[in-house]
Amino acid sequence: SGDGRLGQDLLAASRKVIYRSGLSFGLYMMEDLVAGKIPDAKLYVLLNPWRIDSAEAKKLEGVLHKKGKTTLWLYGAGDTSLADFRSLTGLNVQEKKGQSFDNTIKTAANAGSLPGNAALSGIGANPLYTVNEAAGVQVLGRYQNVSGSPAGYAMTEKDGWTSIFYGSSSLTLEVLKSAARKAGATVFSDVSSTSGDVLYADQGLAVLHTATAGNK
Repeated sequence: SGDGRLGQDLLAASRKVIYRSGLSFGLYMMEDLVAGKIPDAKLYVLLNPWRIDSAEAKKLEGVLHKKGKTTLWLYGAGDTSLADFRSLTGLNVQEKKGQSFDNTIKTAANAGSLPGNAALSGIGANPLYTVNEAAGVQVLGRYQNVSGSPAGYAMTEKDGWTSIFYGSSSLTLEVLKSAARKAGATVFSDVSSTSGDVLYADQGLAVLHTATAGNK
């Protein structure tokens, strides 16, 4: 979790995707989410859940494990214990160490609103996080260039809440919008990932900054 490239990909590059998603959103610190200080949301995106201790994990469960809540977890656990991460995500996430793995993911045929057999690129990572396939787990994608093609993109639903794990370090517009639609969030603009359009929205105002010509 100390890899500078990984942090750049997850934190800096993801902001560009989020701003161009057509979603109304806020950016917050993890400790504020743990403390229950942020506004209520349908979708929570955890970009770097790497240093969550057991006490914080229990508090997070109180926020995220509620009916109608969806959480998108990116990359993996880092220094968070795998036991706590499994409890938080509702998925049996494991780690593979020893080399830099290509975490490019190929979507499954039934990957929600995403097209099947699409390649979702990553930058490579060590460790690599995989999801054990079990009852109640929907595999949305597999690592394309890892032996055995283990699941790296999966979803589960428990007691009215939804958890999505996405093991690539590169958040894409399509993955974010797919999670938003699953959460029932309003997607204000439905444009391609190359359009560059940016939405600003709050309770009283919506502004669309268009980077390309055409009907929006």
